Amino acid sequence: MPYQPKLLSKAQWEVLFQKLALRPTAAMSDVFWNPNLLKLVMGGEGSGKSLHGALYALNCLANPNPNVAKPLHYMIVGDSYAECRPEFKYLLEFVNQLGLLQSKKLPDDKDEPCNLITKTGQEFYTYSAKDPMKISASGVTPHGIIGC
Repeated sequence: MPYQPKLLSKAQWEVLFQKLALRPTAAMSDVFWNPNLLKLVMGGEGSGKSLHGALYALNCLANPNPNVAKPLHYMIVGDSYAECRPEFKYLLEFVNQLGLLQSKKLPDDKDEPCNLITKTGQEFYTYSAKDPMKISASGVTPHGIIGC
């Protein structure tokens, strides 16, 4: 049976936002409270898409499926590794704040891949879409994808 993530409830999101000392805007709330699994967030430069993507990635941390073998692999995919950095850095910050960081790789070179592993069995890796064969060759079936 394929992996079926369970979305957080409004009450669970509110607790998570409180732990992170964040207050979602009305537009953000519309997306977070929406029961659809697939989300598409669009906006201009500086509109909060990266923050939104990283917050949404927290769904898998706060609501893991105990029936799925660990680790759970999540891809953060952008046109380049540098394009993935904002989402990754926000996610890293949130995972740190929640005390769930097990390990991380954040190279100084923005053209290098990043990853983080949580104490709860999730792994997040950045991928550059410039080389789709490399993504395919990883041999990993992702449990979730964040497009940057």
